[in-house]
Amino acid sequence: MIQTMKYVTALFCLVFTLSANAALDETKVQDWLSAVAASQQWSEANDGSLELIEDKVQGLSEVEAEAILKNEPLYKEFMGIASQYGFDSLQSLKARTFEIFAAVLDPEMQAQMKEGLTQGRAMLDSGMLDDGMKASMTEALSSLETMLAVSEKTTDADRQAVAPFKEQIIAFMDQE
Repeated sequence: MIQTMKYVTALFCLVFTLSANAALDETKVQDWLSAVAASQQWSEANDGSLELIEDKVQGLSEVEAEAILKNEPLYKEFMGIASQYGFDSLQSLKARTFEIFAAVLDPEMQAQMKEGLTQGRAMLDSGMLDDGMKASMTEALSSLETMLAVSEKTTDADRQAVAPFKEQIIAFMDQE
């Protein structure tokens, strides 16, 4: 899959706003899985068009990239697909993604993420990254910290809701 779709997917994974969302249930998880599958198909069908905007967002902060993406016709098309599965905004899709990812994390995965944080911080401190990579790494580390914090507060009910879909969710996470 091309870098742009990974970036778009990462966009709705990286920023999480704690909201008054109701607890996860089977329908919410299935809707999210369907939205993810549809967005992957859409990405493959629009491969050439997505490659054209890839350079526009590369190296930008998430906020800057999202501002540019919102002006692209493909953004509206993408959100049309997401809305078919009950997502009325990119933020709602981001929030659900974070809720689901956090609910799937078991203690071993949390330990791996903590190790990733340590390694990422070491890379930042090494001076080997250019400014664009530093910004991207900083946002990624912030995202990991947020996901870990959310995971520690995830309810047993949310963990049970994702349990039947855990393999599918982890397979998606591994694609990223």
